[in-house]
Amino acid sequence: MKKIFYFVVGLFVVLMLPVLSVVSSKSEALPSSYNYFAPKFNSHADSIQFVWRSTTDSLLNFSKQYLGLPYRRGGKGPNGFDCSGFVSYVFKNFGYTVGSSSADIANKWKKIQFTEALPGDIIYFKGANSKSKRVGHSGIILHNENGIVTFIHSSTSIGISITTTNEAYYKKRVLGAVRVLEINEAMSSLK
Repeated sequence: MKKIFYFVVGLFVVLMLPVLSVVSSKSEALPSSYNYFAPKFNSHADSIQFVWRSTTDSLLNFSKQYLGLPYRRGGKGPNGFDCSGFVSYVFKNFGYTVGSSSADIANKWKKIQFTEALPGDIIYFKGANSKSKRVGHSGIILHNENGIVTFIHSSTSIGISITTTNEAYYKKRVLGAVRVLEINEAMSSLK
């Protein structure tokens, strides 16, 4: 078996060596479109936007795979989540420990103006009592258009779902937003 392996490897090297030497000697002559793995940027801002888009898209796409999963009180996933358990689980998969409760999350991270919130930032709300100022719910921002935020969260009534701050229940409970992703800080500095 070892002989066959070494024969295949040797054959590959012998056949590929001429091809590799031609490519490496002519690499300066190849158009940039041949470099599939390193996108070309016209500016530093373009490179930040590329990294921002790929980071936030990955985080948001990861969160969306749980749509429809039922709410579970105290749930930290992946078979059921409460609101902060869901937010924590998503961010943990990208290397961030955000906090164990919505209040922890709201107090631990940099508060931002609601109008400046970007996809990947965290939105937080009052709990069931709309008269209280106490943080009791959180979600991940998907989109912010003219102050109307679309977010993904774990709702007690329907589980992991996408909602907007335009809905009456959430409209009167919004308290603010926080920023976890450093790349969002870089993006906001470009505006």
